[in-house]
Formats: sequence, C-alpha cells, structure tokens
Amino acid sequence: MRTHPLDDRGSFAWVADPSEVMQRASCAVVTDSGVLVIDPVDHPDLDAHLMPLGPVSAVVRLLSRHNRDGQAVASRHGVQVVGPSRLNGLDGATAIPIPAMPGWEETALWFPATGLLVCMEAVGTASYFLAHRGDHLGIHPLLRVRPPRGALGSLRPTAIAVGHGVPVTIGADRALADALATSRRGLPAAWLRAARAAFRRS
Repeated sequence: MRTHPLDDRGSFAWVADPSEVMQRASCAVVTDSGVLVIDPVDHPDLDAHLMPLGPVSAVVRLLSRHNRDGQAVASRHGVQVVGPSRLNGLDGATAIPIPAMPGWEETALWFPATGLLVCMEAVGTASYFLAHRGDHLGIHPLLRVRPPRGALGSLRPTAIAVGHGVPVTIGADRALADALATSRRGLPAAWLRAARAAFRRS
C-alpha cells in the first residue's frame, strides 16, 4: 500500500496494489466531523493509516459501480456506506454531478477550503487515461468526446484525488485545465493506450 498526502489536515490517497494494471486508488479525507473514506480498496495496513486521523464518519461511494470494498470497511468501522448527496454542504463539501452517459452515475466532491477535488472516474492518472507520456491527468477514454467541462472547468484545485492512479498534488489546476482542453484532440492516442491496458489486463 502506497500513500500520498492530499492536504495539511492529514488527508491521503492510496493505491492498494501499485502493480495492478487498473491502478485502483482510493482516498481518506479529514473533515471536522471525522474521516471520509472514499471508494476504498481495502488493505491490511489501511486502518493503521486511518487511526491517527480520528474516527471514520462514513464510507462514501462516488461512482455507482465502485462497490470495491466499501461495505467491508464500513462494517469494520461501524459506519454506513453513503452517497455523495448526503455530504453536500456538510464539512465544506460540495457535491458536483458529472454528466456522462446512461448508466454512468458519478459525483465529484469539491472541498474549496483546502482546494481538494475528489473525482474517481471522469479523470485519472493511470496510463490508460493519458494520451501522451508527459500528461499529468487525463479524461476517461469513454468521456473524451464530451468531457465534463461544465462540471469541473471552473475549479482551481490544489490537489486532485482520482480513482485510478496516483493523485495530482503539484500543478493540479493546470493539469485539470489541460486535460479538459485537450480531451478530444488526444482521443486517438488515449484510446490506443486504453486498448493496450485492456490487453495487459486480460
């Protein structure tokens, strides 16, 4: 388990298995009411990293199909798995629906006080999200034709936690702007990288 700090409150992201092709990532966000554990992939060392931050207040599912290990983590900490609508306006969090396609139910969480954006699927840093090797953030291959500019384009994050790959903690605002602006232009290259990743996974 490899952790990555997200803010000065102790929030962190983790990739449970860095060797995994999908690079499934999760995060824990420290708020005034406790720790929000978001779309978690469990790991034997997870609780040791959570303990110093305070009690877990909820496990959050931001993407409807991200069942992952949320229920197991929630049961272990005696909390519920909740949707993002339960958090809107609480602890300074803003829930931002991501318009995508039928069957794609995703919401991002924006914490303006710390500049943290949590967006688990529409954007990512795993190789199959990126069009070119030098990219720091990319749009999901299936959303590149219609990237979520309306939902995310006005944000200026200092850190972005994603659901696939390590978070962006340096130049996050520029990385997000570039990813949205070049989404369609980078579509062929991104789809090729995604196809290669799918082949490695199979």
